[in-house]
Amino acid sequence: QPLRMNHVGWGLALLAFLLGGSLAAPVLQWPSQSVACELCLAASAEIDAVLAHSETVQEAISNFVGKICVPEVHLFIAPDVCQGAISTYGPTIIELVSRREDPHTVCSDVLGLCSHSGRVEDALSVLDVAAALDSAPRPQQRWPLQGEGRVWHITDTHMDPDYKVGSDADCGKPLCCRDYAVNTSTSSRKAGAMGDYNCDAPPILLNSTLEHCASVPVDFIIWTGDAPPHDVWLNSREEVESQVQQTADALAAAFPGTLVFPAPGNHATFPEGTWIAPNRSTYPEPDDMEKWLSEALVKAYSRWILPTGGQQALDTLRYGGYYTALASPGLRIVAVNMIHCLMYNFANEILPNKDPAEQLAWLNGTLHYARAHNESVWLTGHVEPGYDNPSPSAMDCVPGYNQRFTEIIAPFLLDGTIRASVFGHTHHDSTRVWPAPSDPLDFDLDVDRRGESGALESDGVLETAARWVGLNGLINTPVRASGKVGGGGSAPLGVAYVAPSMTPFTAHNPRVRMYMYDRANYAVTDWSQDYIDLEQANREGKYTWKLEYTMLAEYNMTDLSPASWVQLAQRLSADDDLFATYVSHFRGRNKTDTAAMACDAVCRKHMVCEMATGGDYMEFMHCVA
Repeated sequence: QPLRMNHVGWGLALLAFLLGGSLAAPVLQWPSQSVACELCLAASAEIDAVLAHSETVQEAISNFVGKICVPEVHLFIAPDVCQGAISTYGPTIIELVSRREDPHTVCSDVLGLCSHSGRVEDALSVLDVAAALDSAPRPQQRWPLQGEGRVWHITDTHMDPDYKVGSDADCGKPLCCRDYAVNTSTSSRKAGAMGDYNCDAPPILLNSTLEHCASVPVDFIIWTGDAPPHDVWLNSREEVESQVQQTADALAAAFPGTLVFPAPGNHATFPEGTWIAPNRSTYPEPDDMEKWLSEALVKAYSRWILPTGGQQALDTLRYGGYYTALASPGLRIVAVNMIHCLMYNFANEILPNKDPAEQLAWLNGTLHYARAHNESVWLTGHVEPGYDNPSPSAMDCVPGYNQRFTEIIAPFLLDGTIRASVFGHTHHDSTRVWPAPSDPLDFDLDVDRRGESGALESDGVLETAARWVGLNGLINTPVRASGKVGGGGSAPLGVAYVAPSMTPFTAHNPRVRMYMYDRANYAVTDWSQDYIDLEQANREGKYTWKLEYTMLAEYNMTDLSPASWVQLAQRLSADDDLFATYVSHFRGRNKTDTAAMACDAVCRKHMVCEMATGGDYMEFMHCVA
């Protein structure tokens, strides 16, 4: 039944966003668009009503708790979790609401839940990308230019310093294996000494992971964030900052002399998932509410990115959480802050912005700079673009932002400037192709051609991307691209690799991935993935790292080109044994979770379509229709 449009309905919708994605999945299945629009507008109206009758922030939070944390909601969410979530997020939401304009704009233009308001605003950049990158340091070549290179990808460690061996592992809260002051669970399952599938990682698991990775020399490391645990209704700014710093220090100690390229995860923020974009007139200073976060990331990351990216990298990191740096003279790392596109980033939902922190403008300028200087790019971030399996209708990235992001990177995927795109966040092992558009569109873009207003005039596909090029000195060199994409079996644009988590939360074995790449052209040629059988580890009282699989051998692939991934998706739709293998890897080889390993015909179609078209949400919806 659709949720009722009273405080229970909009309250559950609000809590689903507050608790974040997978944590809220049992609470709220995404309804139809009309119901979702009504929920969104109802929540906005109720929030305004509560604030209008509250004289202080604390009174408003108390009133929110009274309206939302009621017995009907407690059927889904424990009372202390509900109250904790409102208390944690309340002050930030209230501050953002005080800055908000039209609530319908939030529900339409940002979330895409209601009909479009007609309000379109493209930001101009204050960043002169070309000049900034010209002034950045040029690193020496750190490894041979021939042969095979190796790169560890570590993501979603989620180490829980409060993990308690022997505590309740099935506690009825979003995160277990802790000594909670309030615990009404009657479960007899206890947290194992080495970890549990329903909990975040004990500290000894992080230590074991880094020791294992440090035993294999690599050229560099990609770390796509999410160090703090999932106690989003309990944590504090100080705890988040400490846990990010602690994991960064552990990485630096395990890999002395090895470059690490980090990207912030949604759990690096407080409240979790909320990153308030700055006003462009303040560059390079962040929004006042995010200065603590910006300085925390600079403190944790600067040891790696200052030598390879210079002051411009620290400036953009401080301003918006993104940066670029050179791993070697010919390989540029572009680390994007995907929290700016996160669906449940309340700053995006309350303060609509087509390009938060002007990241998209910067991204386009940076990619053009790389192409003009014959640099290859590895694109990395935490939150993955496109469709998020296994939820039947979920995506973590706001649809409008996802579309603009795809339009910007498309020509650089097509011409091979972007050689790899790696993300984390989902805790699953998956791959998603950016497909060619369904309708073939010719394009012939001259990014130096401008109209009388100084704005670019372009025709054909990717014109939104073209609008970003050249604005306020983003690039100085004209670049042309032409061709045809989409329709008639046209080749897909590119591939996003989504690596699985180290944390076993929820129902996964801990895993890490190593990419193999061609040092001559920086293209990924294969990968291997290692894992711990957590059930075995608890039985034996020790961790044993094993090879889970290597990509080419496991799926009988000749290469990792986008076309090969589409072919693999086609084989998965027809070969039952091959699909069972894929589901096992996707779910983390947890043999104890038979329900998670089950996948019916609808599930199978979604998983196949995710691989073949998942980089573009609309193409995915066409695929599953």
